[in-house]
Amino acid sequence: IQQRFLANLGNGARSIFSYLYGPLRVIGPPWAEHEETNRDWAETLRWVGRCEKDILASRSRPSPVGILVANSSEINTAYINPVFNRYPLYQRAAMYVALKDSGLPVEVVGEEEIIEDEALTRYRVLYAADTHVSLKAQEKIKEWVRKGGVLWSPYNALAREEFDQKTDTFNEVFGVKNRPPLKPSEFTWTPEQEVEIRVSENAAGQRHLSAVTFKSVPCQPRYELTTGNGMAHFQDASPALIQNRYGKGQAFLYGSTVRP
Repeated sequence: IQQRFLANLGNGARSIFSYLYGPLRVIGPPWAEHEETNRDWAETLRWVGRCEKDILASRSRPSPVGILVANSSEINTAYINPVFNRYPLYQRAAMYVALKDSGLPVEVVGEEEIIEDEALTRYRVLYAADTHVSLKAQEKIKEWVRKGGVLWSPYNALAREEFDQKTDTFNEVFGVKNRPPLKPSEFTWTPEQEVEIRVSENAAGQRHLSAVTFKSVPCQPRYELTTGNGMAHFQDASPALIQNRYGKGQAFLYGSTVRP
Protein backbone atom coordinates (compact mmCIF):
# COMPACT_ATOMS: atom_id res chain seq x y z
CA ILE A 1 0.00 0.00 0.00
CA GLN A 2 2.71 2.48 0.96
CA GLN A 3 4.69 1.94 -2.24
CA ARG A 4 1.68 2.36 -4.55
CA PHE A 5 0.31 5.31 -2.53
CA LEU A 6 3.61 7.21 -2.72
CA ALA A 7 4.05 6.36 -6.40
CA ASN A 8 0.60 7.82 -7.09
CA LEU A 9 1.49 10.98 -5.16
CA GLY A 10 4.69 11.25 -7.17
CA ASN A 11 2.63 11.05 -10.34
CA GLY A 12 0.45 13.96 -9.28
CA ALA A 13 -2.55 12.14 -7.77
CA ARG A 14 -4.29 14.20 -5.08
CA SER A 15 -7.29 11.97 -4.41
CA ILE A 16 -6.78 8.26 -3.78
CA PHE A 17 -9.70 5.90 -3.25
CA SER A 18 -9.67 2.42 -1.74
CA TYR A 19 -12.62 0.07 -1.60
CA LEU A 20 -13.25 -2.56 1.03
CA TYR A 21 -11.95 -5.73 -0.59
CA GLY A 22 -9.40 -4.27 -3.01
CA PRO A 23 -6.03 -4.68 -1.27
CA LEU A 24 -6.65 -8.37 -0.52
CA ARG A 25 -7.24 -10.69 -3.45
CA VAL A 26 -9.82 -12.72 -1.58
CA ILE A 27 -13.60 -12.58 -1.29
CA GLY A 28 -13.31 -11.93 2.44
CA PRO A 29 -12.60 -10.70 5.01
CA PRO A 30 -12.60 -7.02 3.97
CA TRP A 31 -9.37 -5.17 4.51
CA ALA A 32 -10.89 -3.27 7.44
CA GLU A 33 -10.45 -6.49 9.43
CA HIS A 34 -6.85 -6.98 8.30
CA GLU A 35 -4.45 -5.61 10.92
CA GLU A 36 -1.40 -5.41 8.66
CA THR A 37 -3.28 -3.48 5.98
CA ASN A 38 -4.74 -1.09 8.55
CA ARG A 39 -1.28 -0.52 10.00
CA ASP A 40 0.16 0.23 6.54
CA TRP A 41 -2.61 2.73 5.77
CA ALA A 42 -2.23 4.49 9.11
CA GLU A 43 1.55 4.76 8.81
CA THR A 44 1.29 6.06 5.24
CA LEU A 45 -1.34 8.67 6.13
CA ARG A 46 0.69 9.86 9.13
CA TRP A 47 3.74 10.24 6.91
CA VAL A 48 1.82 12.17 4.25
CA GLY A 49 0.04 14.30 6.86
CA ARG A 50 3.32 15.83 8.00
CA CYS A 51 3.94 17.31 4.55
CA GLU A 52 0.42 17.52 3.11
CA LYS A 53 0.44 21.31 2.61
CA ASP A 54 3.67 21.11 0.60
CA ILE A 55 2.32 18.22 -1.48
CA LEU A 56 -0.89 20.07 -2.32
CA ALA A 57 1.05 23.18 -3.31
CA SER A 58 3.54 21.31 -5.46
CA ARG A 59 3.57 20.28 -9.10
CA SER A 60 4.82 16.98 -10.41
CA ARG A 61 8.19 17.04 -12.11
CA PRO A 62 7.90 15.99 -15.77
CA SER A 63 8.77 12.32 -16.22
CA PRO A 64 11.19 11.15 -18.92
CA VAL A 65 9.16 7.92 -19.19
CA GLY A 66 5.98 7.56 -21.24
CA ILE A 67 3.43 4.81 -21.79
CA LEU A 68 1.52 4.71 -25.06
CA VAL A 69 -2.28 4.78 -25.11
CA ALA A 70 -3.39 4.32 -28.71
CA ASN A 71 -6.95 5.04 -29.81
CA SER A 72 -6.37 2.62 -32.68
CA SER A 73 -6.25 -0.21 -30.15
CA GLU A 74 -9.37 1.12 -28.41
CA ILE A 75 -11.22 1.04 -31.73
CA ASN A 76 -10.02 -2.48 -32.54
CA THR A 77 -11.07 -4.08 -29.26
CA ALA A 78 -13.05 -6.63 -31.27
CA TYR A 79 -9.75 -8.54 -31.25
CA ILE A 80 -9.51 -10.67 -28.13
CA ASN A 81 -7.07 -13.34 -27.06
CA PRO A 82 -9.25 -16.29 -25.95
CA VAL A 83 -6.35 -18.05 -24.24
CA PHE A 84 -5.91 -15.27 -21.69
CA ASN A 85 -9.59 -14.27 -21.89
CA ARG A 86 -8.66 -10.60 -21.97
CA TYR A 87 -8.11 -7.78 -24.42
CA PRO A 88 -4.54 -6.80 -25.30
CA LEU A 89 -5.33 -3.45 -23.68
CA TYR A 90 -5.09 -5.20 -20.32
CA GLN A 91 -1.39 -5.60 -21.00
CA ARG A 92 -1.14 -1.82 -21.04
CA ALA A 93 -2.87 -1.66 -17.66
CA ALA A 94 -0.60 -4.37 -16.27
CA MET A 95 2.46 -2.51 -17.52
CA TYR A 96 1.25 0.72 -15.93
CA VAL A 97 0.67 -0.99 -12.57
CA ALA A 98 4.12 -2.63 -12.72
CA LEU A 99 5.80 0.74 -13.35
CA LYS A 100 3.82 2.35 -10.54
CA ASP A 101 4.70 -0.42 -8.12
CA SER A 102 8.36 0.03 -9.04
CA GLY A 103 8.10 3.67 -8.00
CA LEU A 104 8.83 4.83 -11.52
CA PRO A 105 6.89 7.97 -12.52
CA VAL A 106 5.32 7.53 -15.94
CA GLU A 107 3.20 9.77 -18.17
CA VAL A 108 0.47 8.72 -20.57
CA VAL A 109 1.01 9.77 -24.20
CA GLY A 110 -1.45 9.31 -27.06
CA GLU A 111 -1.12 8.83 -30.80
CA GLU A 112 -2.39 12.36 -31.55
CA GLU A 113 0.19 13.93 -29.22
CA ILE A 114 2.96 11.95 -30.90
CA ILE A 115 1.83 12.86 -34.41
CA GLU A 116 0.78 16.48 -33.95
CA ASP A 117 2.75 17.75 -30.95
CA GLU A 118 6.04 15.83 -31.26
CA ALA A 119 5.40 14.63 -27.70
CA LEU A 120 8.12 11.97 -27.81
CA THR A 121 10.78 14.67 -27.55
CA ARG A 122 9.88 14.84 -23.83
CA TYR A 123 10.78 11.21 -23.17
CA ARG A 124 13.84 9.02 -22.95
CA VAL A 125 11.87 5.76 -22.62
CA LEU A 126 8.54 4.65 -24.10
CA TYR A 127 6.56 1.58 -23.02
CA ALA A 128 4.14 0.39 -25.71
CA ALA A 129 1.78 -2.56 -25.29
CA ASP A 130 -0.93 -1.57 -27.77
CA THR A 131 -1.34 -4.00 -30.65
CA HIS A 132 -2.92 -1.48 -33.06
CA VAL A 133 -1.14 1.84 -33.60
CA SER A 134 -1.66 4.21 -36.51
CA LEU A 135 1.04 4.13 -39.17
CA LYS A 136 1.81 7.83 -38.71
CA ALA A 137 2.40 7.29 -35.01
CA GLN A 138 4.47 4.18 -35.72
CA GLU A 139 6.75 6.11 -38.06
CA LYS A 140 7.19 8.82 -35.41
CA ILE A 141 8.08 6.25 -32.75
CA LYS A 142 10.48 4.49 -35.08
CA GLU A 143 12.28 7.74 -35.89
CA TRP A 144 12.38 8.64 -32.19
CA VAL A 145 14.14 5.34 -31.41
CA ARG A 146 16.60 5.92 -34.27
CA LYS A 147 17.52 9.29 -32.73
CA GLY A 148 18.20 7.81 -29.30
CA GLY A 149 14.95 6.73 -27.64
CA VAL A 150 14.45 3.47 -25.76
CA LEU A 151 11.37 1.36 -26.58
CA TRP A 152 10.04 -1.57 -24.53
CA SER A 153 7.21 -3.76 -25.85
CA PRO A 154 5.60 -7.20 -25.39
CA TYR A 155 5.43 -9.61 -28.32
CA ASN A 156 2.34 -8.27 -30.12
CA ALA A 157 2.75 -4.52 -29.64
CA LEU A 158 2.87 -2.27 -32.71
CA ALA A 159 2.14 -5.28 -34.92
CA ARG A 160 -0.96 -3.88 -36.64
CA GLU A 161 -2.08 -0.48 -37.89
CA GLU A 162 -5.32 1.43 -37.39
CA PHE A 163 -7.20 -0.57 -40.06
CA ASP A 164 -6.28 -3.91 -38.47
CA GLN A 165 -3.69 -4.73 -41.14
CA LYS A 166 -0.38 -6.39 -40.27
CA THR A 167 2.64 -4.10 -40.42
CA ASP A 168 6.36 -4.89 -40.41
CA THR A 169 7.40 -1.32 -39.55
CA PHE A 170 9.16 -2.38 -36.35
CA ASN A 171 10.94 -5.51 -37.57
CA GLU A 172 14.26 -3.71 -37.99
CA VAL A 173 13.71 -1.73 -34.79
CA PHE A 174 13.41 -4.96 -32.78
CA GLY A 175 16.06 -6.72 -34.86
CA VAL A 176 13.84 -9.57 -36.04
CA LYS A 177 13.05 -10.94 -39.49
CA ASN A 178 9.44 -11.63 -38.66
CA ARG A 179 6.84 -10.72 -36.07
CA PRO A 180 4.55 -13.47 -34.79
CA PRO A 181 0.90 -13.37 -35.87
CA LEU A 182 -1.70 -12.17 -33.41
CA LYS A 183 -3.88 -15.27 -33.69
CA PRO A 184 -3.28 -17.43 -30.59
CA SER A 185 -3.93 -20.59 -32.62
CA GLU A 186 -0.80 -19.88 -34.64
CA PHE A 187 1.49 -19.70 -31.62
CA THR A 188 3.46 -22.43 -29.91
CA TRP A 189 1.70 -22.92 -26.60
CA THR A 190 3.65 -24.62 -23.84
CA PRO A 191 3.21 -25.14 -20.10
CA GLU A 192 4.61 -22.39 -17.92
CA GLN A 193 8.37 -22.60 -17.91
CA GLU A 194 11.42 -20.92 -16.52
CA VAL A 195 13.02 -18.12 -18.51
CA GLU A 196 16.71 -17.51 -17.97
CA ILE A 197 17.99 -13.93 -17.91
CA ARG A 198 21.63 -13.97 -18.96
CA VAL A 199 24.17 -11.41 -17.91
CA SER A 200 25.80 -9.47 -20.74
CA GLU A 201 28.53 -6.85 -20.89
CA ASN A 202 29.02 -3.92 -23.24
CA ALA A 203 32.30 -2.62 -24.60
CA ALA A 204 32.86 -0.59 -21.44
CA GLY A 205 32.53 -3.67 -19.26
CA GLN A 206 29.19 -2.62 -17.79
CA ARG A 207 26.96 -5.51 -16.81
CA HIS A 208 23.32 -5.58 -17.84
CA LEU A 209 20.57 -7.54 -16.06
CA SER A 210 21.16 -10.30 -13.56
CA ALA A 211 21.32 -14.07 -13.75
CA VAL A 212 17.79 -14.89 -12.64
CA THR A 213 14.86 -17.01 -13.75
CA PHE A 214 11.15 -16.25 -13.70
CA LYS A 215 7.94 -17.96 -14.74
CA SER A 216 6.65 -17.19 -18.21
CA VAL A 217 3.06 -17.38 -19.39
CA PRO A 218 2.52 -20.22 -21.88
CA CYS A 219 3.04 -18.11 -24.97
CA GLN A 220 6.19 -18.73 -26.95
CA PRO A 221 6.39 -16.82 -30.24
CA ARG A 222 9.12 -17.92 -32.61
CA TYR A 223 11.50 -15.16 -33.68
CA GLU A 224 14.16 -15.25 -36.36
CA LEU A 225 16.75 -12.72 -35.27
CA THR A 226 18.58 -10.39 -37.64
CA THR A 227 20.45 -7.80 -35.57
CA GLY A 228 18.63 -8.51 -32.31
CA ASN A 229 20.42 -9.91 -29.26
CA GLY A 230 18.73 -12.59 -27.15
CA MET A 231 19.11 -11.37 -23.56
CA ALA A 232 16.76 -13.97 -22.08
CA HIS A 233 15.84 -17.43 -23.35
CA PHE A 234 13.13 -20.04 -22.95
CA GLN A 235 14.16 -23.50 -21.85
CA ASP A 236 14.62 -24.59 -25.46
CA ALA A 237 17.09 -21.68 -25.95
CA SER A 238 14.72 -19.68 -28.18
CA PRO A 239 14.77 -15.93 -27.40
CA ALA A 240 12.34 -14.66 -24.76
CA LEU A 241 13.71 -11.13 -24.49
CA ILE A 242 15.35 -9.37 -27.44
CA GLN A 243 17.46 -6.24 -27.26
CA ASN A 244 18.43 -4.42 -30.43
CA ARG A 245 20.39 -1.28 -31.21
CA TYR A 246 18.64 0.85 -33.80
CA GLY A 247 20.41 4.02 -34.80
CA LYS A 248 21.33 5.86 -31.62
CA GLY A 249 18.56 4.17 -29.64
CA GLN A 250 17.53 0.68 -28.69
CA ALA A 251 14.43 -1.49 -28.39
CA PHE A 252 13.44 -4.40 -26.16
CA LEU A 253 10.90 -7.00 -27.28
CA TYR A 254 9.55 -9.38 -24.65
CA GLY A 255 8.32 -12.64 -26.15
CA SER A 256 5.20 -13.02 -24.05
CA THR A 257 2.39 -11.03 -22.45
CA VAL A 258 2.58 -8.60 -19.56
CA ARG A 259 1.00 -9.62 -16.29
CA PRO A 260 0.22 -7.29 -13.36
